[in-house]
Amino acid sequence: MNIIVTISEDENEKMMDIIEGINALKVLVQTLASDNELYNENSEMYTRIKNDLKNTMADYQIEWNKIIEKYHLDPEKCENYFLNFSDRSIQYVEN
Repeated sequence: MNIIVTISEDENEKMMDIIEGINALKVLVQTLASDNELYNENSEMYTRIKNDLKNTMADYQIEWNKIIEKYHLDPEKCENYFLNFSDRSIQYVEN
């Protein structure tokens, strides 16, 4: 892994908050999906969680695109970049 750039503390925190939100929503979906009558595809709860997850994923993409642009990273290689929250570095990982 090659360290490409180190992002700001604020950017790191923002990305970490978004990822934590995505993970929390995914865990909630898994928990509720296990045979829960309140959580089915026609319920209000399902729709709200689905919309929250969609919006949070969009927030992630917006913030990631800002980082890619700010640090002049190659957008074609996005899937090869890895954000290490512990040292705020973006690293390049070859597949």
